[in-house]
Amino acid sequence: MKVFLVLVLSLYLVSCSSVSIDAKAISLQKNKINTICIERNPKVAVSDFLDAVEHELAKRGIDSRVYLGTKPKDCQFNMEYTAFRGWDIKPFMDRAIIKVRKNNKIIGSATFNQSNGFGFSKFDSTSKKLGPVFKKLFGEKL
Repeated sequence: MKVFLVLVLSLYLVSCSSVSIDAKAISLQKNKINTICIERNPKVAVSDFLDAVEHELAKRGIDSRVYLGTKPKDCQFNMEYTAFRGWDIKPFMDRAIIKVRKNNKIIGSATFNQSNGFGFSKFDSTSKKLGPVFKKLFGEKL
C-alpha cells in the first residue's frame, strides 16, 4: 500500500507542468497606442498565434496591421514575435517572445515558457495562454 501511495504521489508531482511569464510592461502613460503594426513571422509554426495576438490587442482597443518584410513608414508602434511548438500526443505552444517597439526602440516585451510535464494545461489554446502574457505586457493585474 505504501509503495502504491508513493507511486501515485510521484506521478502527480511529475504530471504538473509549470508556466512562467516574464514581461517588461509598456508604459501606457507615455505611449498612447491606437495601432500596432505586426511583422508577420512566417517561421512560426503555431498556426493560430497571429490571430490570438490580434484578438488580445483588439480587446484593449488597439488596431493591428500585419506586414511582411519592410515596416511601413507610417507605423510608429510595431510588434515582432516568435513562438515555438512542443509535441506530446499533439502539438502545442510551449514558448513565445513578443517585443513592442516605438520608433524602433523597444518599449515592452514579454516571454512565455511552459515546461513539458504531463499536465494537460499545455494543451490549452494559444489564446488562453496569451491572455496573461498580454496582461503583463500592458501592466494589467492578473
